[in-house]
Amino acid sequence: LEWNGVGGSKAFDVWAGVFEKNVVLEELDLSHNSLDERNTIVIAENVRTNEVMTNLQLSDNPLGPIGAKLMFKLMDAFGADRKLVFENCNFDAKSKHCPIDPADIQGDFSLDLSQPYERACAKALVRIAGKNIADQWQNCRLNGSPFNVKNFDGSSESMPESGILSACYYKLIQRKAAHDVVSEQTFSQLHKMISADDTNEIDRLALVIGVAGDLTIDCKQLCKMVEAVEGSNLKVGLVKHMFSRLVDRNNFSSVSDSLSQEELAALKRELGALWSYTDSNPTGHYRLDLSRPFDRNLALKVLETNNMERGWRRMADLFDTSDDGFYMNFRNETIDAKSFTWNGVWRIPATGILDFDYVSTERPPFHTPPLDNDLFRELVSDLKRSELSDAQKLGVLQLYTAEEYFSTEQATKIVRYFETPQVRVDAVVNLHRRIIDLENFLQAMMRTLRHRGLPKTYGDDEVPSVQDDMEINEVLRRIGWLNLWNPLDPDVMYRLDLSKRDQNLIARCLVDLAVCEPGENWLGEHLDGKEFELPSTWIKEVPRKGLLEVHYTTDHTSDETIKSRTKRGDKHSTRVEWFKRTLLYQPGMEFEDVGYTGNKRAEWKDQRPWKIHYPPKKEKEATPAASRVAFATESGQDIAHDASEPGHLGNVPESEKQSAVSQEK
Repeated sequence: LEWNGVGGSKAFDVWAGVFEKNVVLEELDLSHNSLDERNTIVIAENVRTNEVMTNLQLSDNPLGPIGAKLMFKLMDAFGADRKLVFENCNFDAKSKHCPIDPADIQGDFSLDLSQPYERACAKALVRIAGKNIADQWQNCRLNGSPFNVKNFDGSSESMPESGILSACYYKLIQRKAAHDVVSEQTFSQLHKMISADDTNEIDRLALVIGVAGDLTIDCKQLCKMVEAVEGSNLKVGLVKHMFSRLVDRNNFSSVSDSLSQEELAALKRELGALWSYTDSNPTGHYRLDLSRPFDRNLALKVLETNNMERGWRRMADLFDTSDDGFYMNFRNETIDAKSFTWNGVWRIPATGILDFDYVSTERPPFHTPPLDNDLFRELVSDLKRSELSDAQKLGVLQLYTAEEYFSTEQATKIVRYFETPQVRVDAVVNLHRRIIDLENFLQAMMRTLRHRGLPKTYGDDEVPSVQDDMEINEVLRRIGWLNLWNPLDPDVMYRLDLSKRDQNLIARCLVDLAVCEPGENWLGEHLDGKEFELPSTWIKEVPRKGLLEVHYTTDHTSDETIKSRTKRGDKHSTRVEWFKRTLLYQPGMEFEDVGYTGNKRAEWKDQRPWKIHYPPKKEKEATPAASRVAFATESGQDIAHDASEPGHLGNVPESEKQSAVSQEK
């Protein structure tokens, strides 16, 4: 049926809409038919599962960007036993009759299942959602009546033949893994089309841009693509568009070796902050211009990480430590300087300045060792270099935190090498994801950052001022109380915005402890700047507005405590229950109440009456390798990353991995 010009017509859509039920047609040639994006969607969704049709020819058609994505995905679905040919197609031509891209739907939709094109879009949405459809389709209705999407069970076979299907759709953007990499058969077709002698540079880039949104590859495949083309612009363009689709960026040095230094520098400039991103430590501050494609790609990468970590915590039935209660790890979000809540259905817009803090909720595996002594001394040696600015020192640290883990003791020493308050805060935030003993971290950082890191002694009834705690308050704002706080050791200064969900929970804990633990344990309490006494009404419910300032103190010495049943100022069981509502808790932890020693109660405040036990170490349990990590530098260029960006390791070419001292020599 080639050369019939049937493309773009609704009549063709109706015909193609029955391909799914085809039991006769084995080979079909639709070349040279002006088939556009709309037609491609109908064809792809209806032949995908029809194994009778074993040979489909779609060459020389304006399939457009949507068609490019669909064809390579369809080739993967066809496998080795079915043939799909789509050579000499225009992948840059956008259709005027294709208002819906199923891969890009977000939010409310309404589709008429009796119309082949809209039905194909509905089938695509079911396929993309898969087994997670109940999480991604909300308020689903058929002809206005509630419809249970679980009926689909990841397949569109049970989809009604007609009716208006509507829902609020949230595409769960997920991080890709090695098993998602495109098949060798499909990659060979892509490689063939990119390297064809009769394909010009514009068409090659259009093809890459078309598949970049949906195709997952590895560095070995990307190397083959780079080696198959000529010209710096084409090489850089190819790599930058496929960069966010790589599943093994830790192997990116093999791609870097295929580029000249000039090409690599151009790639870094084009990618911007995306170049520096690492999945192993995404915690940090992001300021992204969404009109820049690669800034938007970075926002999507962070969202992938969030969805993965969010899924882990929900599946493990762990407590939601977010500030807004959606298991989302984004904090302090603004778009064009206006605050908003990044909930489960917010769609990243195409333009605007997106500003946010991200806090990874992934914890190091049990029994993970900290950075070994030799490597730690090398890091300290680099941080001591007087010719480096604080921003440059942060760049050094970011490369270590992309791969290594640290103890709180090591982190405390590291932070002291930064002189600028803002960069000191950035260093603490950057270390958070890689700390193996997070139960010690907040107390240690409070002592390290308080009063600008300078020593200061406080009297018995004196509490730290706002000015003294400016840096730690900024750390808490960016990371969140529930991601740092240890209720087993609650004797710290609190400044809590009761309108924030997570901070309101902290206040509720302090009320619980004040009720069940004896003595006078709230000191210097103020509400909205005015002196304040804890009212009994707060026992039932803590108000959801106001700024609460209080220093909690475990009282071991008062008569009330001495005469109490337990003779001590803390209640271990209550503190453990609240510990389980923080990021510090991991399933498998066990808590031991070891009590206090000695008769001098005043000295008990310096003792730790609790101990955390981890599950026994498994014989084959993997631990991070302690390999040398050094910061990357190029001759004549600034060695620091932007202080607001997370660090990276995997993208550093081997030629750049030189130690700071060696580079100086």
